[in-house]
Amino acid sequence: MKRAKAMPEFVLEFMQSAPARNHFRARAKFTTNLASINSNDLRELSLPLPPLPIQCRIVECVANRREEIARLKTDAKTRADAAKADVEAMILGTKPV
Repeated sequence: MKRAKAMPEFVLEFMQSAPARNHFRARAKFTTNLASINSNDLRELSLPLPPLPIQCRIVECVANRREEIARLKTDAKTRADAAKADVEAMILGTKPV
């Protein structure tokens, strides 16, 4: 049985990276409102393949950072909404300045 060399989640993260996007942008063929990549262009993408345990750690780190970003965005929206409500209340005179 052949052992896996790449985690699908790792490949997905790499495909969303700047080097991969640049590779595909440089090779994309455009027709009316449609970009395409042929199989040779896909094969030519240089995919770094660290050992599976390192791939796993990278995927976990990216997932953790994305969760942190989502929490920070939620917190920022909550604070912005509260600040907006405070300013409106001060303008209406229902909250002291």
